[in-house]
Order: sequence, then structure tokens, then C-alpha cells
Amino acid sequence: MTIADLDKMERVLESRLVPWVRQASGLISRHLADARAHATKALTDTLKLTTDGRPSARKVLRSPSYQSAGNRLRTLQDALIGPASDSLDGLIRDARAAFYRNSIELWTPVIPAEYRVTADPAPTKMGESLMRGAIIHGFDLARELSPSIKQTSDQLFVVLNSAGRRKAGLRVGDDLIKLWHAQSVARLNRKVASILSDSDKAIHEATGWLIIAPEYRGEREFSAGGLHF
Repeated sequence: MTIADLDKMERVLESRLVPWVRQASGLISRHLADARAHATKALTDTLKLTTDGRPSARKVLRSPSYQSAGNRLRTLQDALIGPASDSLDGLIRDARAAFYRNSIELWTPVIPAEYRVTADPAPTKMGESLMRGAIIHGFDLARELSPSIKQTSDQLFVVLNSAGRRKAGLRVGDDLIKLWHAQSVARLNRKVASILSDSDKAIHEATGWLIIAPEYRGEREFSAGGLHF
């Protein structure tokens, strides 16, 4: 393999990542916009129902609009990594499968035929499942993304408790929700882009390892790029 081969691969890895980051950003944008709309309604409802000017945490928690906002955050997580802890669905996992298929095309020409597991390597269902469910840097996707979603939800609860005070007024409340929305979108975009980037590189390395015939891999378990399976 030459330096030119490696440079070409690196450029492909960077370019193939872009549309998946864009798709994820669209999902985040849509779900957070919905959550913001529900949160704004929860704020209005709380103020309307409050006689003492200080809505309690219990009133916020019981607000159907606040609950709907939380549901949008949960469905965002489902859309990104699947609805269950052992799921192989979701946009990020779809990206991993696409990276795997593309990496086979990238590696095959640069690995001599005598070192390949087969003369003409092709994607397999087992290989795709491995990549969709792979552990990277010691974290599965649910464990890696869930804290960011929970943080977003927890911060919304704090915002609504603060903004719902009568003395804050609707203008201040709206500003707090807008700030929550902007910060949450930016934070989740960064987190998901980082997960996708790590997946891109780790799965490329793992795919190259899988293409090599077992007798040439060595005896160690694959762990390059922080990926384990």
C-alpha cells in the first residue's frame, strides 16, 4: 500500500461522512424544534394555571406539553440509535453499515489477493451486524448517546421551573427556552458528529482486518481504532 493509497482513502472517509452528519443534523433540528414548541406551550399552560406565580416542579412534570417535549427527545434517540439497548437500527447504525460496505470496496484493491479471506470480498449480513453493534472506545451507542439526551431533558426541566415563575414573565421564559434550544442543538450536533466520525474511522480499520485471511491477522483480538467485537 502506498502513501497515495492512504491519502485517497482518507479523502473518501472524510467525504462519505458528510451526508450522514447532515442527515443527523436534520433529525436533531426537527426533533428539537418540536420539543421547543411543546416546551413553550408547557410554559404558557403553567403560567395560566398558577395562582401564586410560582408553578411547582410537580405541575411542570404533569404538564402534557412538557411530557410531549420529553417524548420528542426520546424519539430522537430512537431515530439515531434504535429503540432498544440491543437494537441494530437507527441512523448512526445505518451509517456504520454503509461505511462497512464502502470500506470493502476501498480495501480490496490494495490488499493482495493472496492475503484476502476470499478472492473477491463482499459485504455479509454477519459483517454488517457486527459493525452496527460494534463497541467503540468501550461504549455501545446507547451508553454513549443517552447521557447527552438526558442532559438535554434535565436542562429543559430546570428551564421550565425557572421560566415558569410569574415574575419572570412570558418574554423571559421564551428567551430561556430559546437559549436551551440553541445550546441543545449545538451540543447534540457536536456529539453525534463525533460519534459518526469515530465510527467512520474505526469501522474502516475493522473492515480491512476482516478482509485479511485469518492466518495473516495474528492471534490478537481486533481492537484498532478503539473498536471491539
